[in-house]
Amino acid sequence: MDALLQEVHLANEVNRVRLAYHGDVEGTATAAQEFVLARVRHTAGVGGRSDMIVTSGDVPAGQALVINQCWNAGLQQTYRIVRNCPLDGIGGASCTVVSTVGDNSACDGALRLPELPPSDPNQSMSDTANPNADVTPPATIPDVVGDLADAG
Repeated sequence: MDALLQEVHLANEVNRVRLAYHGDVEGTATAAQEFVLARVRHTAGVGGRSDMIVTSGDVPAGQALVINQCWNAGLQQTYRIVRNCPLDGIGGASCTVVSTVGDNSACDGALRLPELPPSDPNQSMSDTANPNADVTPPATIPDVVGDLADAG
């Protein structure tokens, strides 16, 4: 798997992660690997939210799946919405809902609004809550030898 990861741990027990990776997304038609751009926020003892833009794989050219989901302190999903959007209108009125589980009101109050990642994985992302300034991905993907099970 190829992936880019940038993580920030804030003083108030909030973790913010930005990911770019290839992987099979739950609910897609086949095991084809999609390209996923994700912005994940989690607060210890509260829960979290991920906002994703998914392209390629089972997603038709010119389209993107926009997936927003929340979970509680026990890491149980409380909300998930999947929308199909044109690449030039991500998150806008031209998106159509593919599936919904739960309601956005089940998300923690501080996590109800989406924070979609930039559509370019190499683009810096503004993060006003980060004391280190913007969220910038690493310059290269590190080489990993062996399976994750062999890493420890």
